Amino acid sequence: MSPTILHERSTITLPAETLTLGNTATIIDVTGRVLRQFQITSENTTIERGTLASGTYSLLITNKQGSNVNFKFIVE
Repeated sequence: MSPTILHERSTITLPAETLTLGNTATIIDVTGRVLRQFQITSENTTIERGTLASGTYSLLITNKQGSNVNFKFIVE
């Protein structure tokens, strides 16, 4: 996933293996709390900062079979 630093909004580019139609993206904070979920529909996905406080987050991509790919990103 790139970029890994988010300011107000960032368009991230995900690896091809995460792009299967119907995969779910979940943003999780350092305590494990789920903050957002959305469907992956494109190689380039825009994440809005919105209410995300400064800190480190995980972006968990889950396919229909339940396999996960995890990425870390920082909100400044």
